[in-house]
Amino acid sequence: GTAQGDTAVGMVRYSNDAGGNQFFMGKSRGASIGTNTAPANNDLIGGIYWCIADATDNDLGPQAAYFRAAVDGTPGNNDSPGRLEFATTADGSGGATERMRINSSGDVIIGHTTSLNIGAGATTALQVLGTAFADSGISAGRFSADASGPSLRFAKSRHGSIVNSSGTIVADGDILGDIIFAADDGSDLRTVGAQIQAKVDGTPGSDDMPGRLGFLTTADGAASVTERMRIASDGGIFAYNLLAASASTDVNIN
Repeated sequence: GTAQGDTAVGMVRYSNDAGGNQFFMGKSRGASIGTNTAPANNDLIGGIYWCIADATDNDLGPQAAYFRAAVDGTPGNNDSPGRLEFATTADGSGGATERMRINSSGDVIIGHTTSLNIGAGATTALQVLGTAFADSGISAGRFSADASGPSLRFAKSRHGSIVNSSGTIVADGDILGDIIFAADDGSDLRTVGAQIQAKVDGTPGSDDMPGRLGFLTTADGAASVTERMRIASDGGIFAYNLLAASASTDVNIN
């Protein structure tokens, strides 16, 4: 078409219930219509593609962006692992590049196609991976006519499931959050070089959450971090082996 009215598709559902409109795409490896054969890992299930005229061809081949669904594992009976891929085309490029995906585990991966195990433990729910400063960083900004700024927040509960408000109180020594610095040791990215850790530092109660900060580093030749300095809940500062001599050189500032 040549106008919005003849180039748009709309769906409206009129029903006295909570249901809405739906659009289905399906994939089978069957050789004929109606043959149900399970697809394979990485098979494309369906996608929506945005293409534009590039003023040189007689078609709309160049893709400006797309999002699509693909198989993300081994399908089986009532088992359909899938992922979503989101791609855009950079200025001056002739094809779209995947920018983000949500895999079958629910991990959000920006800048790569596989979730990486960084700093030991399991893979994390959000990863930003890149090769330069601009594509491997996270920024937060707040624009408001007041004194407040942006924030990064960690929370810990001993409740066994996610709750909206109160759950199960934490205990003395529980970890409230970690900032972990890991690096490539020639085999993987799981080895930690340094760490900042917050813990409960006393008996917590309603509107009473004593906490401490620990600063940990990994010694040369070691494979794990050791606490080097602590700021306790009472403000006391404890530095261990501050002069790189012996335990007798520990410095306590209260």
